[in-house]
Amino acid sequence: RELSEKLRSIGRSLLGALENSPETIAVVLLGRPYNAYASAAHKGIPHKLASRAVTVIPADFLPTDGVAAYDHMYWSMGQLNLAAARLVSTHPQLFAVFVTNFSCGPDSLLLGYFREIMGEKPSLTLEIDDHTADAGIDTRIEAFLDIVARYRRLQLSRTVKRPAPFGETVSALTDGRYLIRTPGGAEHGLDDAGVRLVVPSMGRYGADLFAAACRRFGVDAIALDAMSDDDLARGKSESLCKECLPLHLTSGAFLRYVENRREEEVTVFFMPTAHGPCRFGQYQVFMRNLVRRLRIPRATVMSLSAADNYGGLGSSFVLLGWRAAVIADALEEIRNALTVNAVDPDPAIALLDAEAVRLREALEEGDNELRRAIRRAAYRLSKVRSKGRLDEYPRVLLAGEIYVRQEPLARRDLPEYLAEQGIRTRVAPVHEWLYYTNWLTRNADGQIPIGGGERLKSRITKAVMDLVARRIERLFSSSGWYAVEPVDMERIMRSASRFMSTDLYGEAALTVGGIAEEVGHAVCGAIALGPFGCMPNRLSEALLAGKLDADRLVCGRRSNRVERILSEIGAFPFLAIESDGTPFPQHIVSRLEAFVLQVHRVHRVMRS
Repeated sequence: RELSEKLRSIGRSLLGALENSPETIAVVLLGRPYNAYASAAHKGIPHKLASRAVTVIPADFLPTDGVAAYDHMYWSMGQLNLAAARLVSTHPQLFAVFVTNFSCGPDSLLLGYFREIMGEKPSLTLEIDDHTADAGIDTRIEAFLDIVARYRRLQLSRTVKRPAPFGETVSALTDGRYLIRTPGGAEHGLDDAGVRLVVPSMGRYGADLFAAACRRFGVDAIALDAMSDDDLARGKSESLCKECLPLHLTSGAFLRYVENRREEEVTVFFMPTAHGPCRFGQYQVFMRNLVRRLRIPRATVMSLSAADNYGGLGSSFVLLGWRAAVIADALEEIRNALTVNAVDPDPAIALLDAEAVRLREALEEGDNELRRAIRRAAYRLSKVRSKGRLDEYPRVLLAGEIYVRQEPLARRDLPEYLAEQGIRTRVAPVHEWLYYTNWLTRNADGQIPIGGGERLKSRITKAVMDLVARRIERLFSSSGWYAVEPVDMERIMRSASRFMSTDLYGEAALTVGGIAEEVGHAVCGAIALGPFGCMPNRLSEALLAGKLDADRLVCGRRSNRVERILSEIGAFPFLAIESDGTPFPQHIVSRLEAFVLQVHRVHRVMRS
């Protein structure tokens, strides 16, 4: 604190001296300290500016106390840099240079926020890596300073014409009810006529079933079609192209929808949120900015969370949403089993999809009808002829980022490719995440400030979740295409703890723990699939690559079996893949081919 105050004191002195010389400027250096301030990383950028007679002020020297950073900004570096950017944007003699590095996940979104704050004021972004050419940096700095000089001259001689105000549609939880307020002042509830909740596609069945759960409560909800290459291209066209793949897909699908929606419809786009460290929590911020920037009328974003009682829909909605998630995961598991083991896969999958439609309709009607629909679906699926026993096929766990591993375009039909190689895919279930958030409440150790009453409520919630999930899974198991495999979050987290601290919460712990728990028992190998540049997936890769061996996996009551298998194979096959939404390049295909050979070998050892 003493050091920080000393830096800000120097900064205040610098600003005072600058304001006494109105013809001069200073450049504020934004970025992460290990990029912007470290001589081994910043390629001499501060010196290049100073050698051109420009004062350089690091961002943490600015007196930003009391300056708002940005909505829902949970990264400390984001708070520091965006607060500094706001101060720069209002100071006539300050200009900003943002130093970032190639493939920095948080900066992929922070740069967009930074440029929005700067508005028409010139700024410079320098993205560096180990191969950045020195001459290129010199050229860009000279061009930037030239533009700043021209801007300063224009600033003194013109009046800026501001665009007309945009009438934004806003939404918020008010007195326990989610309300949407249009520019005219009219207020609408989620269940009002003319209001539609739009749910982006996530997997083949999940979004449809979630929308059905919403309709059960009187909300006009619609699930969008599966993502397409056009959605990906549209989402990238309205972004920096550096952000997350799921954000590009969902924003592109949203824009496709609003261009063809009904006249006068009030559109509420469903976008869940989180509080970091993943970029996912920034999606809803990006979407709100997109609506404002493109001036899309009668459109807003809704982010349900436990903190707002799920938009005022209450615990009954939560329970129905849980049923929808468990059913969607069961259908995904059955689909992958049919693909690899049905005598005639195409009509079998057509039957499954038809049953999924009936389940969606039953979800809207009531619990009794839903149970009957699951029984009917299981009975009809039991009549599908199989090639043999399911355990005759090797099985692979597809883990990693929750959206990319579910959405067909994002995963580029990876389960279907594995099925062609005689491998059955187990996609880590979506409802695993809901178990994990419940586990966090019970085991947060001070990270999440909750009282004893909330912990007790969490334990009761878990008991109800277990009961509902087991009933649904047992009904599906009578089809012969599905086996009950309960999610044991305590075991998953214990497995994760052999690789990392589970205090670092997020998808990395789930990916690492889930893979470490299942290989050698339920599966022969694992793939961690995530978006390009995904921080949790890269962490998982670093922790797991080449390490699924006896030192980490031989632990607990099942260690003898795993130890015998590892004595023959050395380590279980593991593959980390990053997807940008395009077909996998040749080097990924080659690694997949080697992975397939390893999985078949492990399966032979496991069966023996």
